[in-house]
Amino acid sequence: MEVNSSFYGVPSRETLTSWHRATVEGFQIGLQVPRTVTHEALLGSEQSLESLRNFLLSIDRLGERCGPLLFQCP
Repeated sequence: MEVNSSFYGVPSRETLTSWHRATVEGFQIGLQVPRTVTHEALLGSEQSLESLRNFLLSIDRLGERCGPLLFQCP
């Protein structure tokens, strides 16, 4: 499954937890990296890296269900 809404904002803890609980072992959820990383700051800048760090810490709730991350660049 690919989640495109994460481009506009990081899913809430509750949402991530419910996705983890609602899926079976081996299922992976791909997420689109937020635009704060890819569009609103120069990719690789301190601002975009900080946004990426925050995103990665947030999605850690998915555990082994976390699949590929999509970086949509302008």
